[in-house]
Amino acid sequence: MAEGEATRSGLRNLSAQFQQGTSMLSQNLQKVDDLMFSVKQLVSGQRNSQKREFSLQTLLDESCAALQSRVRLSNHIMLIDVGYGIVMNSYPGAITQLVLNLFNNAFVHALDGVEQGLISLKASKSDEATVRIIFSDNGQGIDEALLKEILQPMLLKKIGKAGSGLGLHVCQHLVSFVLGGRMLVESKTGLGTTITMYLPLEAPDVSTGTIKVGVPKDVYDDWQLLMQQGVAYDAESPAFDMIRRDMVELRFLMQALRDYLPESEAVLVPVTDYATGLRMLQTAQLSILGTTVWETDAQAIASEVLLSAPVITAEQSLVGIYTLPGNEMALRCRKKEDLRDLRFVCSKDWSVDWTTLQQLGVKHCLDMKNWHEMVLMLAEGEVDAILAPFSMRDDLALQVDGHVFIPVPGIRVALRGSRHFALSPDGYGPQLMEKVMPGILAQVDSGQFAAALLQCGYLNQATSTWEIW
Repeated sequence: MAEGEATRSGLRNLSAQFQQGTSMLSQNLQKVDDLMFSVKQLVSGQRNSQKREFSLQTLLDESCAALQSRVRLSNHIMLIDVGYGIVMNSYPGAITQLVLNLFNNAFVHALDGVEQGLISLKASKSDEATVRIIFSDNGQGIDEALLKEILQPMLLKKIGKAGSGLGLHVCQHLVSFVLGGRMLVESKTGLGTTITMYLPLEAPDVSTGTIKVGVPKDVYDDWQLLMQQGVAYDAESPAFDMIRRDMVELRFLMQALRDYLPESEAVLVPVTDYATGLRMLQTAQLSILGTTVWETDAQAIASEVLLSAPVITAEQSLVGIYTLPGNEMALRCRKKEDLRDLRFVCSKDWSVDWTTLQQLGVKHCLDMKNWHEMVLMLAEGEVDAILAPFSMRDDLALQVDGHVFIPVPGIRVALRGSRHFALSPDGYGPQLMEKVMPGILAQVDSGQFAAALLQCGYLNQATSTWEIW
């Protein structure tokens, strides 16, 4: 009996401990939920924030207060030291988002696996017109070789972590694009990271009456050239054979803006790469992207962008495997197994292209963010092939930056996905979705858009009998 009673007593104790642990877990999860709600409230407020005068100390105290719950749930220490009397005439919402992103990045990445971390935020006047904000942690640090990459946007969220995926890249854009300052990142593996930001006390004005159309830098340059030649809006002579798929998309969009919002001003904003544009949409730095995005990429951030109906369907996304004229190993490919020994270059941010290459069995693929860097690597023989739309030349040769590439004959690669225009959910975004997108989609339905893609070579009849992989 005594033994049985001891067993029952032990079970009761275990049950009580389990219930207590479950209760604590529930409370902690509720605290996390409350924290994330506070953060979302602060960030959403940034999007409608106006430039105004405020105390930096008060703003940072309020911003950091939303993080206290997270700090208490961890074993980390947070130190805040803001100079008294610093008054700014700037964008308080952008500074709030900047601080929240920095703290979130430290918790998710820098202090991952660190038993007790120290996060420090200091602010003081650098001179009479500038404030210096220093954010530092004693975390894992960043390898020197990765410092440049860490500032690139990350489309994928860190699995199992409570991160927004925005990272340091958005911080850099907030500092330079919205707040008119500059940001420096110093770090060494195992020695933590220090991020120093210099912000003007008087921020530059960010126009709210302008439709900001984000485009890759090469598209921006080519559009300026078309403008100089006077053919950008020439309806009598579309000359779609002179331009690429992304330029066709931009041309249809810019003409639709003229037709359906004639009183509004639209400006092109060059962005460094595809993923940067998506991140700038998320932070309302752009109204719309001037070139289409893959549906899968937009769905990853579906709650933070607006997405049009398909402009290019999955059945229309057929590209070639391009290589140097003298690369016999690539040109002899006749079955998928032949691709395994080829070296490709692509961007992981182009998720459909990257996934397609993996599905084809490609084992060697270098990740590069910029199209022109990919072209240069192929031209110099550092890789064997790239995926690219077919050209309209009789020999299907592709000319880029003075280099000539040819397709592997007889093979078309299907990129399994549709392409859409992506818009910001704030500012001009909803108005563009309501008034401009229907006009473009009507041209898609009538076949005008497909005719332009056919003329520019994206839809290429010369390869219609080639095998589709």
